[in-house]
Amino acid sequence: MKQGSRVIGRFLLLLSVLCLLPLSSCGSSTTVTADTILHRAMQANFRDGTFTFDMKSSLGTSQLEFAGKGHLLPQAHRTDLDLDGTFGQIRAHANYVIDDQDTYFKIQNQPSSQSASWHKEPTNQEDFGMLGLQDVAQYDQLAQPVLVGEETINGVATYHIKAAIQSPFQAHTKTEDLWLRKDNFFPQQIKRLFSDAGTSTAYGQVETTQVFMQWNSGVIIPIPPASS
Repeated sequence: MKQGSRVIGRFLLLLSVLCLLPLSSCGSSTTVTADTILHRAMQANFRDGTFTFDMKSSLGTSQLEFAGKGHLLPQAHRTDLDLDGTFGQIRAHANYVIDDQDTYFKIQNQPSSQSASWHKEPTNQEDFGMLGLQDVAQYDQLAQPVLVGEETINGVATYHIKAAIQSPFQAHTKTEDLWLRKDNFFPQQIKRLFSDAGTSTAYGQVETTQVFMQWNSGVIIPIPPASS
């Protein structure tokens, strides 16, 4: 009888420990919330990522659309982008390498037979920081996160979280929709919106979408040779 009691006691102890783990499903005390999911996401360890990138903006009377692919190195706060797009009637191909200090870029109007040169300028954190390109895991900049639900993105089960962005970028509306994988809490998709619509300035808005295709594949982002 004592042996049976000890077995039951060990079972109950194990069950109670499991119920204390984040995001487990052992009763109402372990309700999944946006905060608990983001806490797990901040502990996720990824070295590099590969993503598709889409940006649409309307600034005044100008319309800009770019789409392509990119890579990121979170620890180095470095990202590269390879994009094709339009600015009004102009078509262009653009390459960027961005880190916290410098932005390297070359932009070539299309069609063109001439090759473009790399240029360098200090990184404008207000612009690129708002896009979250150097470090997608800046979850501490999200305010009032809400768990929208569970969704499947490109065949991957995710948690969908919506939050306001605490950013120095001047915009009336600053929101982020974040889809985090349920298996490892890596980002699967991120959508950001910055808009002045409905305000007296009504300067415009910027929408970006990142969809992550691969993680920890050994990506290297070299610094390009800039002419200026």
